[in-house]
Amino acid sequence: WVPQALSHVLQAVSNAWQKVVYPPHEEFVSWDSNERIGFNDARKDVIDLLQSVFSLAGPQLVVTFADLVLKALSGSSWLQLEAAAFCLGGLADCVGEDTRCDGALASVFTSPLFSALRPGQADIPPKARQTCVALIEHYTEYFERNISHLPPALNLLFVVVGEHPMASAAAKSIYRLCSSCRGHLHTEAEGFLNEYQNLVSGGRL
Repeated sequence: WVPQALSHVLQAVSNAWQKVVYPPHEEFVSWDSNERIGFNDARKDVIDLLQSVFSLAGPQLVVTFADLVLKALSGSSWLQLEAAAFCLGGLADCVGEDTRCDGALASVFTSPLFSALRPGQADIPPKARQTCVALIEHYTEYFERNISHLPPALNLLFVVVGEHPMASAAAKSIYRLCSSCRGHLHTEAEGFLNEYQNLVSGGRL
């Protein structure tokens, strides 16, 4: 009975994640504070659901949301991209050191996502960009295992850290990434000092 039960669970997941997609900006700003709080609480509940389902579905769930991120990215569906990235980030605690998920995560982190998140490359809403940048922070253990993917991630973070809407998400990701991967980064101290100097001289802090 397990496969049939799992199919029902995955259908529930499919229905649930679509309900945490942010509405268009015009609608969202019309909500009062209680509606916004309720929506954010519902998003947290969906993450709790996903983490419970992971214990049954395993890496299949990560593959599903990685595919949804790529599909939304290719279709420039920014609200769906934010929701899919939010759900994928919510599964990070379940993945940990599970290398079975590395292939799915690589499909996201080596996709055109990082290029699209750079300033002026795509008209992605700030919330969607913040959520996608936060993926890097959530999956620091992945980058520790896949060092070749570390430079593009850090390059992106230092590009966007000076943008006001992106500063918090990017700074947290830089901190977590450099802390987790410090054993591989000690030779890059001069580069980090140069990045700091660029931020200071450009008045971007």
